[in-house]
Amino acid sequence: MAYSSRGAGGRSTSRGGGRSSYSAPRGGGGNNAMPAVIAGVVILVVVVVAVVVLGGKKSKPAELPPAPPPVVQPAPVVIKKGPELGPRPNLPADIIARAKAMMPRIETASAEGKRLGDEAVKAKQGGDQETWQAKLEEAREVFKSARDEWISIEDELATFLERNPSQGWDENMLMDAFLKGESRKVQQLIDEPLSGMAKSGRGH
Repeated sequence: MAYSSRGAGGRSTSRGGGRSSYSAPRGGGGNNAMPAVIAGVVILVVVVVAVVVLGGKKSKPAELPPAPPPVVQPAPVVIKKGPELGPRPNLPADIIARAKAMMPRIETASAEGKRLGDEAVKAKQGGDQETWQAKLEEAREVFKSARDEWISIEDELATFLERNPSQGWDENMLMDAFLKGESRKVQQLIDEPLSGMAKSGRGH
């Protein structure tokens, strides 16, 4: 008798005899993936919130201190130079000697003029207008006489400088160079009292 594969021994006892007997429960793989997805979303939200919060709390940059005011440099001082002087003229010795010899005469005239001036003031205070005017005029003449003598020295300086010119020099500079002390004495003893007497006698 021929062997048949369809016999009880050659046929599988079940339809699914060639399949695996284990079958995974449906939906099992999906249940395991969902927590991971949710955790990822939560982490992403936390990161976004943290970025937003940290970004909003950024400290403002410190304000820079105000810039110091600009330093204004003073304008340079320009000193104007006078004209260059030539060599100092050498004043003759005889003029210097005569100017110095005149000083006792200046001192005497000053004392005499002041005495007459004091007498004129007393006459004015006593109501004697005639004596006041006469004494005042005498005092002026004494001062003027001494002043004229000194003017002769000044004229000699001017004449000398005309004959011996030097760049930038004039009579006053020459006087200061050689006769400054004598010139100052004449001003104090003669010029100032004479000027004061002219003011006091004005209008009389």
